[in-house]
Amino acid sequence: MKKILLGFTLLSGVVFASDELKLKIKLHTNTQEQNILMPPNRYISDNISCPQGKSWIQELGQNVFTANVPLISTYDPESFGLLWPALSLHKRVGDTSLYFVVQQKIDRELTTGPEDNITVKYHALIADGINTGVGKPNNKVLKGKFNLRDSEGNSLIGDYRDMEVSAHDNLWSGPENDDVLREMITSYTSKDNSVIISELLISDDTQNADFIDPINSDIKNILTVHVLLNEKDFESFVTDMGSYQITQDNSFLENYLVNQNGVEAIRDGLAIYKNTIAYVRSVAENKKVK
Repeated sequence: MKKILLGFTLLSGVVFASDELKLKIKLHTNTQEQNILMPPNRYISDNISCPQGKSWIQELGQNVFTANVPLISTYDPESFGLLWPALSLHKRVGDTSLYFVVQQKIDRELTTGPEDNITVKYHALIADGINTGVGKPNNKVLKGKFNLRDSEGNSLIGDYRDMEVSAHDNLWSGPENDDVLREMITSYTSKDNSVIISELLISDDTQNADFIDPINSDIKNILTVHVLLNEKDFESFVTDMGSYQITQDNSFLENYLVNQNGVEAIRDGLAIYKNTIAYVRSVAENKKVK
């Protein structure tokens, strides 16, 4: 599969004048049994589904996360801010799914043990944690080529590497570990906010699982702009979304993009997300013309 080049969108410095950020936003619809501590003011675009009821339970433990989106996570999942994004957005353009996810950094030192192996988790896109993804014969697998980039488009891991997502328990198994994320994901070692772009080029492996949401049917690529915030800026952004009624105003994101008082990492991430959508759309349209 031809790799989509992000250089144009990441390095151009141009914000396209269009409607890429005019999405219908709503409060999350998570109903997991153990979500009692999850704040109601976590927002998603209306084309994103959320885990329900008894999903992702094994024995007494439940992996509680807000929405079915790509999430940066440790092997032993961290609840609260990290898996409860302030905002999750999704758009599909051609055969590419594009996500924008705002997560709160954890506040502890990560170990070097396997429990703190960390990467982007795609398990919730291929399994619902009830009928699929929680034990044989309901295991689900997704294979592809994975990469991480910084906000300027430079690879953080050298090159694409093989990734195999294995949804078979509530720990979201997989041996993958990206050391570059260990420092970024925790305010214990990184006080600064971070913007990271992940990409999964989905293989043609016949064993690959179907996606749980119809909008992702037959996609070939998953691009995600991840914004990792310290607690202060995370809460500030949540407050802004509530104060300016993001669920009622579909111009909130466009306005926030140029708001000099907004969280800089959010603004940078939104600019990358918007430009990437526009670029992927232009590539898809050019393919149609040819």
